[in-house]
Formats: sequence, structure tokens, C-alpha cells
Amino acid sequence: MAEREERSDPKEPSSAKAEGEKADDEVQEDPEATEVEAEEEDDEECGFCKFMKAGPCGEVFEAWETCIDNGRKEESDYVESCMKPTRLLKECMEKHPDYYGPMLEMEREEQKAEEGEEAKHSDEGKPPEESK
Repeated sequence: MAEREERSDPKEPSSAKAEGEKADDEVQEDPEATEVEAEEEDDEECGFCKFMKAGPCGEVFEAWETCIDNGRKEESDYVESCMKPTRLLKECMEKHPDYYGPMLEMEREEQKAEEGEEAKHSDEGKPPEESK
């Protein structure tokens, strides 16, 4: 309580005002910094990220994620620049099918579907005897 009495002392209005101004400055936040913090919180809450980090390839995933994030920030071709971390992550996941099996199976199914679509589109312009 002694501090409150000192602050409200009319003999020291300038110091009270300076403290008040400082408090106002602290309350104001940089909107860009707030957006970045919100995005970081979203990343932390991502169920996929939690799953990947909790598994046996957690460190490899984090290296891959860092590469992707840096590539996006630099607006570079992160697909090309992160090819090695992507390959290492896939190899690690394949070594641990007990944990990552469902994800790997989904990826295989998607690849088959894409290959089927590509084959279908490439055969559309050919006569039936050439399609075989």
C-alpha cells in the first residue's frame, strides 16, 4: 500500500504520469507480432504435428518442418530445397510402420488414384487399339 500512496502523492505527478505512459505503451501490441504468435500457437496445436513429433521420427519431422517454414519465409522453392529432409522423413516413416502405417497406406492409395487418373487422361485421346 505504501507504493500506491507514493504514486498518488500530488508532489510527484510527473513520475506517476511517466509510469502511466509506460503502462499504456506496454498494453499496445504490434498487430504483426500478434499474428505471428497466433500462427505459432496454431502450429503447436496442429494434431498432425503433435502426432508426427510424438513418434519415432519426431526429430526428423522437426528438421523437415523447419526447412519448409524457412523456405516459405524466404519465398523460395522449398520443394526443391527440402528434398533431402523430405526423403529422410519418408525413409524414417517407412522404418516405423507400426506407428506411421496408416499414414503411409493413405499416401499409397492417393498415389494409385493419381496414377489411375493420369492413365485415364493419357488414354482418352488414343483409339481403343492403341490404349492397350
